[in-house]
Amino acid sequence: MLALSVLAGTATVYVGLSPAPRALLYQAFAAVCHQIPERSPRITGVLLPVCHRCYGVYVGLFAAPWVALLWRGLRVMIGRHPRPALLLSLVPIGLDWLLGLLQVWENTAGTRTGTGVFFGLIAGHIAVVMLAWPNIEQLPLRTTMAYLSGCFRQSD
Repeated sequence: MLALSVLAGTATVYVGLSPAPRALLYQAFAAVCHQIPERSPRITGVLLPVCHRCYGVYVGLFAAPWVALLWRGLRVMIGRHPRPALLLSLVPIGLDWLLGLLQVWENTAGTRTGTGVFFGLIAGHIAVVMLAWPNIEQLPLRTTMAYLSGCFRQSD
């Protein structure tokens, strides 16, 4: 939920920008996203600079550190098998695309966003576990929870 609210806030800020900065961001994301208007989210009629799937990937990447802290079983499995985990996270995206192409089913904004979130969570999880916090298993849960609760305290 935190990831969704932060990204929704970011998207809202994007919508509030004047057209020139929005055009620059749109152009910057063109390097990594097809930006097909029919497949891109809109907020109050303003087209976001990424498609539904890319938006889902960004949500997943943002949420991955929190999931890595709180979900030990996933952390252990991915830590032991990062390559297969990454390849398996691409299966839903591939199936969504292939079944749509074969007209077995029509992929929707929901399926594209959902498969993007799944891939982003796994890819971000791998980055967190392998790169950012290689000794995360040494952190006791009490310390982790204390750290997280401190992140949300408001300063006076």
